[in-house]
Amino acid sequence: MIAIAGINGATGKDALREIERCRQLGFKGIALDNGWGDPPLYDDDPTLFPIYEKCQEDGLIVAITSSIAIGPDMDYSKPIHIQRLGVQFRDLKIVVPHACWPWVSLACTAALRNLNLHLIPDYYIEMPGANEYVDWANARLGNQILFASSYPGSGLIEAVNRYENLGFATRDIRRQVMGQNAARLLGL
Repeated sequence: MIAIAGINGATGKDALREIERCRQLGFKGIALDNGWGDPPLYDDDPTLFPIYEKCQEDGLIVAITSSIAIGPDMDYSKPIHIQRLGVQFRDLKIVVPHACWPWVSLACTAALRNLNLHLIPDYYIEMPGANEYVDWANARLGNQILFASSYPGSGLIEAVNRYENLGFATRDIRRQVMGQNAARLLGL
């Protein structure tokens, strides 16, 4: 079992203390839903920078959930916020559950520009336009796309079967997406 802690980034120093506590317990990273914070924050809000700096310094993964369902309006899911973050913190390991859907092209372009950015399309892989994640994996992003089921939104076996039939160009790309990329990020 590998643990990643849910952190409220809007809590400032309390968030930093919680990150340190989780790191000491062996957690591999943190998860943020910045658009649902109190107050809601864009992922590149400077008040979050101490959190990102701490995680970069400690080698922790930062999972930033981003899709149409995050935040009070669609602006919170736009990939530009995560792309700016990737530029500001080049050594920060960033993963994006829900992969900024519906902004598929922009999210993949952000990942192309930021090698430290990884997309997890999870159950959005079947939404309109989501075939672009596979096209981008086949073209250039095979090592930056990650499998996830997003259980309980989708069952694990159902999700594995869905991904196995997506049309990855090679077995190597499929192996990367289905586990090798995650193993590398987690240091396994």
